Formats: sequence, C-alpha cells, structure tokens
Amino acid sequence: MNTITGSFIFALEFSTVTTNRADEWFDNVSAKLPAEEAVLVRRAQATLLGNIVVAKPWAPRRGIVPSMATYHGVWSWDAAFHAAGVSHWDAKLAREQVEIILSGQQPNGMLPDLLQENGGVEARVTKPPVMAWAVAVVDRRAPDDAWLRAVYPKLVKNTEF
Repeated sequence: MNTITGSFIFALEFSTVTTNRADEWFDNVSAKLPAEEAVLVRRAQATLLGNIVVAKPWAPRRGIVPSMATYHGVWSWDAAFHAAGVSHWDAKLAREQVEIILSGQQPNGMLPDLLQENGGVEARVTKPPVMAWAVAVVDRRAPDDAWLRAVYPKLVKNTEF
C-alpha cells in the first residue's frame, strides 16, 4: 500500500525482500552485541527503513530522506551514508541512493547538495566528496562490476571538480 501526500509517495510497506534481509541481518548482528547496542542498531535500521520514499523525479528508485518531517528530498552527504548503512542488507537500495545523487550531477562534475521530491535541484553548494567512499563500501559488501563501470566515470568527474 502506498499513500500519496504532496509530491511524495510514502512507501508504507517495504518489499518483503528488503524487510526479510533487514531482519536477517539484524538477527545476525544483534546476537554479537550487548543488548543496549542492539537496541541502537535496530533503531537506526528502523529509521532508514522508515524514511524510504519514491518521488517522481527519481522513480522507480527509492530514496531515503534524512527526516520525513523536515528534510524532503535526497541529500548528497546523507545519501552516501544511507547507502553505506543499508548496504548491509539491501545492495539494490544502497545503489539507488548513489544513483539518485549521480543523476543530478552538474556538467562541471559537481554533485548537487539536494535533489528535491518536486524535481528541484540545489546545486549552488555541495558536500565533501564522500560518494566514492560510499560506492567502495557498497561494492565491498555486494560486488557488481557492471554497476561500478556505470558509476565510475561520474565519480572521476566529481573528483576532478
């Protein structure tokens, strides 16, 4: 079930695959952690899963917003860290975070600060270059040579910027 609110489509039900993988990963990790740390990991995971949205400008990719209440859109810095986090259980979702930001790359190689749900792009400023690091983390957890070949030229262009 999806609900349309404004220009966001809030994903109220996650795919069974994403949810199952997330639960399986958590069960594995939490067994090795003190109880209070496991609670924090579960809360972080629930926040990431609860902030998944699909908006027309980047559909069918699913974006993860920093906050449903105040930060509408996919932000460059956050997307890199979201990708690293969710890559533990959903490589496809992790890659989508990278792809959303790379889709807004400017001609000079700069990555936008924000891709808004209404199609707006904030490209007057950018963040430190962490996207290549995020790609390395995602690829280490779930190697995909074809994906690397596709994103690599954009990462090079961003580094040159």
